[in-house]
Amino acid sequence: MKFRLGVFLRVLIWQSGFVGMIRCAAIILSLLGFVAAGCGIHRDRARLQEEQPLIQEPLRILVVGDPDLAAAIDRLRAEWRGQAGYEVEVEESSREGLAERISAQPIPHAVLLPYGLFPQVAESISLAEIPGSILEDGRGLWTGIFGTLRVRVLRWGEKPVAVPFGNPVFVLYVRPDKLEEAGVKIPTTWEEYKRVAEKLAKLPADKSSPPFASRLSDRGSPGKQGTGSESQSPESTEGDSLKREEKADGEKLGYGLSETGVSPAGRRWFGALEPLGPGWRGLVLLARAAAYVSHRDNYSTFFSIDTMEALIDREPFVRALEELVAVARLGPPEILDYGPDNVREAFWRGECGMAMTWPTAAHRAEWPENSPPVTFAGVPGSWEVFDLRKGVWEKRRREESPQVPLLGLDGRVGVVPASSGRVNDAFQFLFWASSEQAGEIAARLPVCTLYRTDQMTTPNIWVEAPVPSGAAIEYVLLIRQILEKPVGLLALPVPGREEYLAALDDAVAAAVRGDLSPHEALHQAAVKWEEITERLGRQRQLAAFRRSLGLR
Repeated sequence: MKFRLGVFLRVLIWQSGFVGMIRCAAIILSLLGFVAAGCGIHRDRARLQEEQPLIQEPLRILVVGDPDLAAAIDRLRAEWRGQAGYEVEVEESSREGLAERISAQPIPHAVLLPYGLFPQVAESISLAEIPGSILEDGRGLWTGIFGTLRVRVLRWGEKPVAVPFGNPVFVLYVRPDKLEEAGVKIPTTWEEYKRVAEKLAKLPADKSSPPFASRLSDRGSPGKQGTGSESQSPESTEGDSLKREEKADGEKLGYGLSETGVSPAGRRWFGALEPLGPGWRGLVLLARAAAYVSHRDNYSTFFSIDTMEALIDREPFVRALEELVAVARLGPPEILDYGPDNVREAFWRGECGMAMTWPTAAHRAEWPENSPPVTFAGVPGSWEVFDLRKGVWEKRRREESPQVPLLGLDGRVGVVPASSGRVNDAFQFLFWASSEQAGEIAARLPVCTLYRTDQMTTPNIWVEAPVPSGAAIEYVLLIRQILEKPVGLLALPVPGREEYLAALDDAVAAAVRGDLSPHEALHQAAVKWEEITERLGRQRQLAAFRRSLGLR
């Protein structure tokens, strides 16, 4: 494990003064424990290797829908063999072939898969619970993971069953110089966000930003994040059709570039950009709606916990979509093609004041020589929340946080089939790869981000090249704050998630194009959700939804 405490602590103290010194003291104490834990891990493994005979059968690791992750695991084979005394065998499966492969012989000893498929696997086979020896030992293998992940993301039912390899959350990239120029502050609610976006959109474009040209790459859709991973959704022409409609009807250019977006010099500038491309726009809507629908007295959110009725066309989601559309219409005409990478690239080209995405060192591009300044913030929330049971809007209590992060929007996790016959070996390997080898695996995957406290000591491996060291430290501190909160909304944690999200994608696109009102679009999505639920089995889906919430 490689530590860069000097730079980390100096910048932290410089940014935070006396409070930073106190924070540093706490971090130093925790990190000393992790250093000792790392030494203990190596000693214990060496002892086990001496005591146990060589195991002849390789440990079978199935990697689903991610060739780059499979290659990363394969590169660790020699090191693991030298430490544990037995081989690891890596096998790949497509998303479509997962159901057949996971039930076929020989059963894989461990499975690494996209988080969106986790509910499907958890409901189709029995998963082994993480052994108590790992949960309770003093080395931090489990307790070093951020608390919200341990409590909300890595459990199924009441049992911890999944090992994290990084689950990103949306954050805001913000231009502090532009906020100062506009006389506004970082927004903390979605209403504030819309007003700030409108004010920022009126500012002149950066002189350093490139002249207007279509700079959209093919990195927008899920699976096209520079990993070679399989796409989660088919290619979409919705953005192209939007552009064609706008060219045919000048009035519709209000969605993008006739009234805002291009300076007299032909340079692009937008108040805010969000990833509204295929496979992402539905998740953006859920992230916007998370604070509106997460009521302290209700478990029902996307579905009723009593009947599995689709609630996606109810007031909190309609309001979220109305606000999404208002900001999208300040953006470029190709906004329905933008994925997280496209948004990130646009920010570093100096084309927007705020960008909703997340940092990743796996994003490699031709970055500009003079990058704009950046600060990171959590996505906005709301002091108002809708009580779906009573059908009324209410004010949040003062002690409640207005910001509710959307959890599990993407990422990778490892699970162990209960019938694999090598449960302890499989979990030992997964935790070794997840903790000691995170820099070689998770940090190189664009759909992942840090997930452990000890990973905060190397902030630069989690961000792209233009992010300065001070901002990288700010980012890892922000992620710890977000993923240690007691609140969060899981993104559609049920089998068939991709089908539900595809229907939601269609609804968001229809509303952004102006084909349907937000309420009409979401009503159509609710009808499709009901059809999906009936086809997959309402009682099975209801049981899965309740288990995802820790309910019986």
